[in-house]
Amino acid sequence: MEATKNSILLLIRLPDVFHIDNFYRALFRNDLSLFLLQSLAIMKRTVSVVMMFLIALGVSMAQCTIDSTQTTPGVYPGASPLPQVGVYYNQDLTIVFPTETLGLQILSVQLNSVTGTVPGLTWTCNSPFPNCTYYPNQSIWGCINVSGIPLQAGTYTTVINVTADIQLVGSQTFDINLPSIVEPGILNNPGFEMIPDSGCSSLLSTVQNTVTGEYSYNWTFGNGHSLTLEQPGSVQYDSAGIYIVTREIVPQPGFKYYLTGITVNSIPDAYSDGIVSDVADLYLKITDTNSVHLETSLIINNQTSNVYFPIDTIQLNNENYEVQVWDDDPFIGAPDDSLGRIIFYGFSNTGNATSILAGEPGILDVTYHIYTRPISPVLDYDTVYIFNPPAPSVIVLNNDTLATPLLPNLNYQWYLNNQLLPGDTMNYIAVSGTGSYTLGITDLNNCTSVSLPWVIASVPFYASSNFTIYPNPSNGVFHLKALNSTSGVFDLALVDQQGRVLMQKQGVLFKAIESLHFNTLENGSYMLLISDKNNLSQIPLMIIH
Repeated sequence: MEATKNSILLLIRLPDVFHIDNFYRALFRNDLSLFLLQSLAIMKRTVSVVMMFLIALGVSMAQCTIDSTQTTPGVYPGASPLPQVGVYYNQDLTIVFPTETLGLQILSVQLNSVTGTVPGLTWTCNSPFPNCTYYPNQSIWGCINVSGIPLQAGTYTTVINVTADIQLVGSQTFDINLPSIVEPGILNNPGFEMIPDSGCSSLLSTVQNTVTGEYSYNWTFGNGHSLTLEQPGSVQYDSAGIYIVTREIVPQPGFKYYLTGITVNSIPDAYSDGIVSDVADLYLKITDTNSVHLETSLIINNQTSNVYFPIDTIQLNNENYEVQVWDDDPFIGAPDDSLGRIIFYGFSNTGNATSILAGEPGILDVTYHIYTRPISPVLDYDTVYIFNPPAPSVIVLNNDTLATPLLPNLNYQWYLNNQLLPGDTMNYIAVSGTGSYTLGITDLNNCTSVSLPWVIASVPFYASSNFTIYPNPSNGVFHLKALNSTSGVFDLALVDQQGRVLMQKQGVLFKAIESLHFNTLENGSYMLLISDKNNLSQIPLMIIH
């Protein structure tokens, strides 16, 4: 039963960690097509085949913990944290496979290939079978471990080629395009930083870049601006938010070159030790221009042509490299036979080189396999945090006191005619003279706002030359002090702004300092009246709890 090119039999739901909920349909060129499409709505409600195979090819036995309490098909946990650049990530994902779809058994599910994985992350499965094959009828559980340090933020598309073996239908091969999101992280790059990297709106932050002399630079600052200068200078941030600053460096134009293998196509007849049946046992030595030894290969016995030696990838420089070909001589005391050497240039493509040995028949013919790729930009990140200042205070005048509501996590500072009043750091102040009063408040982010000015044209006069009271404002406890030689018996009365008498005491014999307790009164302005047979003193009070 042949499927169309993009056919997928199974309904697949990818995990929330990649912010994807795409469902793939099976499209067949026969009567089964109609049956599957009619069943799609039911499948969405009843079958959730959840697969995630972000792993390298081949068997990979990972240390992965299965959550066996989960029995409903799906991936658990359902909402894993997103990876962040520069932050180590380690997450186990339990897969619960369904055992059938539309009444047909799912015999096996296996991975064929994976391309486009997230740079810096390693994906491994716990299947002991080749190609991470799972057999749902033997065990409904699988496990994927995702770990590593993501190197670059962005959205990636991983293409996973999967084969599902379905009862009666047979093997169905399809691709899954899996978007993978990596969030920017906070990197303390030694090469650049934003100074300061946090502050209040309208912040001017300066770029400190110590990586100089590179081929090209591209800066983006998260606020819509970008530059291609080596030293971009200062950047203005006017609005609150979190801004990701990116520096992209291209260290040089062109490509990087890697030696991945050597093929010995033919060798001169210089390996015989007089034994008729002697066949060359080949191995290689690779050195650079300065004769620095880079690699000695394993010995491949009894081969003289088309012998391939895989190389543990060597990044090549702008210089020549030498490949020496040798015949291993296993006889005690017998030296190994040199079969010649070839030279190749590091910044080149795959090619051939030959050489001859004087007096020996045949030639040494070698193919050097070079993999090239464009030089990728180097991306680094930093983060700038911008905060809004607090809303300016609204101040009111009560009698001779300016005040604003007391709010938590704020520091207060009063100014008169734009001059700092050092001692006035409460949310109220007694008017001490005419002029323009303003109140500055500062929050925990060290952001400051200033109130609209309150202009005092004249200072209210209250006949209180015989007494002083402090603190004023207070939380309801005041201390009344008699001035000069004031003494004797006085009458006290406390009235509110409507003139109602709230407290009255008669015949009070004053000490030097008298404590008054009005703790039970609400916040507001009051007037304390003190009288004897000759004088009346009026003292405004403010209570702020």
